[in-house]
Amino acid sequence: MTRQAVKKKPGQSMIETLIALGIGVLIIVALVQSIVTSIKNSQFAKNQTLATRFSQEGIEIIRSVRDRLGWPSFYNSYNTKTKCLGSNDYTTWGDTLPCTINTGDIFSRQASFSDPSGSGNQILVNVTTAWTDTTGSHKSEQQTYLTKWQQ
Repeated sequence: MTRQAVKKKPGQSMIETLIALGIGVLIIVALVQSIVTSIKNSQFAKNQTLATRFSQEGIEIIRSVRDRLGWPSFYNSYNTKTKCLGSNDYTTWGDTLPCTINTGDIFSRQASFSDPSGSGNQILVNVTTAWTDTTGSHKSEQQTYLTKWQQ
């Protein structure tokens, strides 16, 4: 009996299959990672926009309080203070942190008041809205000067 040479049939070897599988897994991992990063960036941008809006809203609330109270009462009540602006109702502003804006919200907002000139004719208002997410702590700040106005 003579030995006939065994012909190799075309096909993939085990190593080729593992390499192809490894490349496929790497591509899928890269796609998932880019999607997760995109979602995180989108959430951060949304939170940054909301925080800026909350800070601007805080400035407007304080301006309204100044208009309602009049300058002497406003100046005497708020100069050199820091207040929680947890809600839009200035009668519930507190002095203790955290100052969450809404129940269960990730944002806290506070305002600090000072008269850098010492003239009694203006107050520097700095409203800070802060939040914490998986990447750390962040904040948005808005500043304005409120001045004494004639009635």
